[in-house]
Amino acid sequence: MYHWILKYLSLKIEWKWRRILRNRRRMASLVQKGEPYTSRRLVKLDTTTSKLGFEARDMEELYRIVQKRVA
Repeated sequence: MYHWILKYLSLKIEWKWRRILRNRRRMASLVQKGEPYTSRRLVKLDTTTSKLGFEARDMEELYRIVQKRVA
């Protein structure tokens, strides 16, 4: 039963990290194009990226807990 939970969590974690990397590339592109650091676009991307990072870390911790239970 726990195996599908682990699979689901691993997919969600991977998806969140891909979104984080995509957002980082977008932020770097905007900065390179001269976008001010305080622009709404950069602030929104940064906020979203931070939120995704916290969620990914929480899911990674949950994955470790479930993995110990399976073993």
